[in-house]
Amino acid sequence: MHRCCCSDAYVVSFFSKNPNLLPWTTTKRDIDRSNPTYRRAIEKMKDATRSWIKYTNDRKTNIGEAKQRESSATATPLFFVPTNAKLEVPQVTTGHNQIQVTSIQYQKPKSQVRKAKQMLGNTAMSNTRLGELTFEYYVKSESED
Repeated sequence: MHRCCCSDAYVVSFFSKNPNLLPWTTTKRDIDRSNPTYRRAIEKMKDATRSWIKYTNDRKTNIGEAKQRESSATATPLFFVPTNAKLEVPQVTTGHNQIQVTSIQYQKPKSQVRKAKQMLGNTAMSNTRLGELTFEYYVKSESED
């Protein structure tokens, strides 16, 4: 597996002295997904991404700590990253006492969004912040607590 120079993507390359062993379709324009070589490569790719997927899931439970650790990380120039380097991600504290969060997403006409921002006195606020404020307002207004 090689790191692509033009994005954060990884590129998997297949090499063989015998082209018939490569996992291509008969037209040689696509991958034969049923080919055993390709299926083994998929398992290796899954192994390579497990720690990243776990990190991104853990990150959601403690976003503040995750951002702090990420901002203190040292960047490594792409050409100095060793091939097949083990992916190291920051450790984020998770636990059962953490508040579980989820996201809420919906679409509204831009004119209504602009009007809501004007009513809140900040037309430059992000849509995310607008959503947080309106949700907090709703819960506070409609809650019997």
